[in-house]
Amino acid sequence: MQQTLTPFELNQRLHNLAKIDIVEITDVIVNGHVEIKKDTTYNCDFIIFKNVNFEGNFLIENINLGKGISFQNCSFKDFFLLKGTKAEGYLNRQDDTFYSLSFESCEIPRFILRDNFLERGIEISKDSKINGLDVQSLEISNTGIKIEDSLIEKRFSLTQVVSINGPIYISNAKINCRLKIENLYVDSISFNGVEIKKDTLIWSGKCNNGITFNDGIYNDDVKLTAVHVNGNLT
Repeated sequence: MQQTLTPFELNQRLHNLAKIDIVEITDVIVNGHVEIKKDTTYNCDFIIFKNVNFEGNFLIENINLGKGISFQNCSFKDFFLLKGTKAEGYLNRQDDTFYSLSFESCEIPRFILRDNFLERGIEISKDSKINGLDVQSLEISNTGIKIEDSLIEKRFSLTQVVSINGPIYISNAKINCRLKIENLYVDSISFNGVEIKKDTLIWSGKCNNGITFNDGIYNDDVKLTAVHVNGNLT
């Protein structure tokens, strides 16, 4: 049975936590807008939200996130916004699959990122459903962006993404809208088993190790404009 928390009670719980490796908040309904800002005391080194329903907006702004945040089987009533944040480090240096920000089996109407540094990148996976994905000005040191086995419904936009040592990897995803990637500087871009219902636009930037289209369905035009590609374009 899920416990109901107000946003204030959630913030108090985060405030009272010690700075330890992993903190879990599970089986909770948050019945209002969550705002975690610079003036909020945030002590978590890494936090997992599991089976949590957020019944309002979820905003994190100008916060050091420690090593990051994971959402597992969570739903959001409106937007998820991450702005001006930083996440650095690993839970386990031997784990090459660790991401600074991850969503597994989540539902998000609007996914918005602005001006963030996430050392270990972003993962969206395990049948997550996002109505609109909008990422601007994101820097990643390792791992990259991974979208796998998930649905993007009405908007897909990646703008000003720097991920020199990690790819943009999209696998077995269904994208029911235009896919737009622009002003990028990344290791590579890989599409594997993707279905895209509208046009695919990759515009302006550099891929150091190629762009790959593998076993996908593209129902409209695929356009690459002003992109410098080292390595293969297949």
